[in-house]
Amino acid sequence: MSSTSATARVPARASARPAVHPSTPGPRLRVVAAPAEARSRAGLAILCLAILATGLIALLLLNISLNRGSFVLHDLQTQQTRLQEQEQTLREQLENMQAPQVLSDQARKLGMVPASRAAFLRAADGHVLGAPAPARASSSPSVTHTP
Repeated sequence: MSSTSATARVPARASARPAVHPSTPGPRLRVVAAPAEARSRAGLAILCLAILATGLIALLLLNISLNRGSFVLHDLQTQQTRLQEQEQTLREQLENMQAPQVLSDQARKLGMVPASRAAFLRAADGHVLGAPAPARASSSPSVTHTP
């Protein structure tokens, strides 16, 4: 009973596809040829390679410039060290020449003698402080001729 009633109740199914009407024109599909002037990608590839090569050359030149600057900097630092050593040597020589013993010896070689009594001049009013006296050598040099 159930099998006959199930078949009786199911209505006939309408087809899911629309019916093709030969009288209505549908879209016509056809093969299309490639455009006559197709763009090539070779130009883009060449442009990219040129930009890359230009960048690499610029990087190489920058590296060369930095290396040259590094050598110049090293040379200048070496020169600065040499000049600092020379300055230190000259300062030491100047300090040695300004030592009291060296100044006294140089003065004696020039014929100078130490003053027995010193006098001072006050620059504000020109007043002389102390009693000046001429300096005299303790012993005059003697010259002897030998035959």
